[in-house]
Amino acid sequence: VAFSEKQWAALSRAVEAEEARKTALETVRRYVRWLYWSDFLTPALEVVIAALLEGNLVDAAEVWVMARALEDGLDTLLTRSRAEAELGELATDVARLAALADAVDAAKAPSTNTLDRVCRSGAGVSVED
Repeated sequence: VAFSEKQWAALSRAVEAEEARKTALETVRRYVRWLYWSDFLTPALEVVIAALLEGNLVDAAEVWVMARALEDGLDTLLTRSRAEAELGELATDVARLAALADAVDAAKAPSTNTLDRVCRSGAGVSVED
């Protein structure tokens, strides 16, 4: 019982540490995205619009429309890259599930005797569908 308790405690700590890393990375990613929009992208749009105004390419009445069009165009590009990132994460998850399925199949195979080696007791342990 103590052995099992230690193993589950170690596994639990590893899972919690992985979740904490994931949460930290997601938080940093959101913060960088926010900085990108607030500290880089918005001033860059303002500079572009100022250049257009200075060159008499747009009127003052068209500034809001031009800013909105530029923001929407950039948002469309960023949405595509976000979707590609989500598809990449999905592909990684599919690969992990496939590896898990292979491990379960290997554990079920009687010729490999994997459960006996892992459990070191083997008696009374079986994997059933």
